[in-house]
Amino acid sequence: MAKRRKSSGKHHKKDISEIKSKKGEDTSARKSSRKASKKKISGKRISTPKIGYPILIIVIVAVLIVVVTAFFFYQPAPAPSNHSNGNNGDDIGTNIGQTAPDFTLTDIGGNEFILKNYRGKIVILDFMAIRCPPCVQEMGELKEIRQNYYSKGVRIISIDIDSHDSVDDLTQFKNEYGCDWVFATNGRSVWSVYGAYQDAPAIPTLYIIDKDGVVAYRNRGLTDYDILSSEIDKLL
Repeated sequence: MAKRRKSSGKHHKKDISEIKSKKGEDTSARKSSRKASKKKISGKRISTPKIGYPILIIVIVAVLIVVVTAFFFYQPAPAPSNHSNGNNGDDIGTNIGQTAPDFTLTDIGGNEFILKNYRGKIVILDFMAIRCPPCVQEMGELKEIRQNYYSKGVRIISIDIDSHDSVDDLTQFKNEYGCDWVFATNGRSVWSVYGAYQDAPAIPTLYIIDKDGVVAYRNRGLTDYDILSSEIDKLL
């Protein structure tokens, strides 16, 4: 009986050692698996998205198109000049250097006149109204111009743009202020052309037109004698 118990004890020890051995193998296998997975993770490279060559080429072409368009279509405006630029008459307008638009009116004496018939003379166009205080003040400046420059070929035309001013009203105004030059009523149609460049048209507005019929000077508001004479002198 004693021998049998010893034998079973040996078998029991053997079984325990085998279990421990298997557990050790399982643990080492798990550790090896973890190490291998860590190596795989640490060995991976993080890739960043790259812009394809076709997209890059499209971007470059778009930038070039913008630059070329800006170069060819954006040009600085030329600086204005107060002098005639030798216009041959093909460019008609009210800007300085353009041929003044022609028109026909009837003065307060009933005489029809045409602007182009004044070629060879320097013409001052005065757009005014008799109830406009600055226009009344302008009469004094123009009277002095008339006195000093008429003999040099300067002519003045005052055009009343107020439809309420009659021929009799304008005749009385002319006589009252002693203005010895051409006056005309019903100037709205002419003013619609010559005053169009202004965002808020105002009178008096004066133009100086040279001997070739080209706009040499224009001004909105009261223009004194010194400025007018200086501009006229440049054209003589």
